[in-house]
Amino acid sequence: MAANANFDLECEQLSKHFADFTAVDQLNFSVEAGSFFSILGPSGCGKTTLLRMLAGFESPSEGEIRIHQKRVNELAPNKRPVNMVFQHLALFPNMNVAENIAYGLKRRGIKGSERASKIKDVLERVGLDGSQTKQIAQLSGGQKQRIAIARSLVLEPRLLLLDEPLGALDLKLREKMKVELKHLQREFGTTFIYITHDQSEALVMSDKVAVMNNGRFEQLASPQQLYYQPSSAFVAKFVGQTNALSAVVCEQRQDVALVKTAHGRHLIVATSINQSAKSTVDVFVRPEAIGIAEAGQELKADNQFDVKVEECLFDGASSTLVVRDIHHNDLYRVAPGASFSLHNVVVGSTLRIFWDAKQAMCIHSEVSSES
Repeated sequence: MAANANFDLECEQLSKHFADFTAVDQLNFSVEAGSFFSILGPSGCGKTTLLRMLAGFESPSEGEIRIHQKRVNELAPNKRPVNMVFQHLALFPNMNVAENIAYGLKRRGIKGSERASKIKDVLERVGLDGSQTKQIAQLSGGQKQRIAIARSLVLEPRLLLLDEPLGALDLKLREKMKVELKHLQREFGTTFIYITHDQSEALVMSDKVAVMNNGRFEQLASPQQLYYQPSSAFVAKFVGQTNALSAVVCEQRQDVALVKTAHGRHLIVATSINQSAKSTVDVFVRPEAIGIAEAGQELKADNQFDVKVEECLFDGASSTLVVRDIHHNDLYRVAPGASFSLHNVVVGSTLRIFWDAKQAMCIHSEVSSES
């Protein structure tokens, strides 16, 4: 894979082994200059090991890392055009804001007036101009987050590596900081490499997301592609909320298949690959794709049947219902949104749910079974 000027990061056949355990397994990927790239995956999938290799804290067992077209495998962390923001930020509590930001500039030999100018400029860009003399203990969680980012970005790295930096924040501040981080990345134009296990963070902020599992990338795509066109059952389950049903193919007609769930319900679902009769598949339908109507109502929908409400989880616009197929016992989670009032819905109510074939997807199961 030849170096490409359009990419700030290129990794080729990158692996990391610890004795007989493989944490990162032959990854090949590139990150466009000036983009927001997230690596999303569960704990233990290898994402932090990958980030540590990019930073220079771990050496690859195999493969090559290139930053801005230059091989960096042998470069020490302080020689790489990279900075890192940690989950707990690692700000110096005995220094004020300006001193924290100045730390790296001093080590680079940047003198007083130029240093003060750079500090003022970066604080203006993160929306904290005038806070130079504040102590770290005087800052809110979100302000500390921005100072940690400013301290890194003032050094003008090619890559900013962020290791779950929102994990220690409360829920409301985390939601706010997702938007702020995306804005800051665009403002500075620096390439961000962001590690998270939170799919909402990755979807909201990123230009591209790599979903990682067992040391490999299951899929690397835009957030929209991951959500609407997952390439594997793992991605479909991990990215966003979904209803997952095991089923067997009865018949395929062009781009739809007739399947039967484990509890005997026949469904018509979309499929992008040929599914042979009796093959085992996983069927996925998003909660927001399922419509709700009065029980027994006949609708123009490929899939429709009556259900009983098992749980009503009221949370305003984010409310969900847990319902059970009356005749075939499958459970579904439904997100009615503003289209259906939950005012009179109680546990035990009977409703009709419905969706068209194109609103569900059928992916070949990795586990085969007899039907």
